[in-house]
Amino acid sequence: MVSEENRLNPWCFMNDPQWSPDEDRPRQLEDTEGRLKGTQWCQCGNCKQMSSLEESIFCHEFRSMDCMREGLHCVIQHEGFQSRIHSRDFLIEILKASTRMTQQEFERIENRCLRWACYRKFTNQVYGFLGKGHRIPVPSCVVSKIRELYPDHEGNYTGFRWYSDYATGDLQIHLNF
Repeated sequence: MVSEENRLNPWCFMNDPQWSPDEDRPRQLEDTEGRLKGTQWCQCGNCKQMSSLEESIFCHEFRSMDCMREGLHCVIQHEGFQSRIHSRDFLIEILKASTRMTQQEFERIENRCLRWACYRKFTNQVYGFLGKGHRIPVPSCVVSKIRELYPDHEGNYTGFRWYSDYATGDLQIHLNF
């Protein structure tokens, strides 16, 4: 079998799991600006301190969000953002269209599912459809507002993870979708 041959061939994945310098995986290695120590980096005034550098970003850092901020201080003030994240029915329709979970599964982790739907809709609104495996961090102000509306009562949040941070098959299991 070809797959068995590949599994035994040490040259098949000889550079795994190293990333080449030209790969599109923007990661900061050091907190040179002190972003993990507070929110002095925020210019919209709505960001909260986050647990990783990828999440310690604000809406003014993205040109793609300029149209949502036009005349506003922060993207969370945008009418489209407000109306969508406050509409539980709208978010449930997103979940129905993009997942295969049962009503029982949804009820068990309802707020987690609603947060996921909010992040997905926000990303689609700003960037359009990214495609499988393409993930972009969401600004801290947006994450904070969504967590405020749909909190985890024990304070357990996954935070942003690159698609490649999940072991094969773990992404589906981790999201319970």
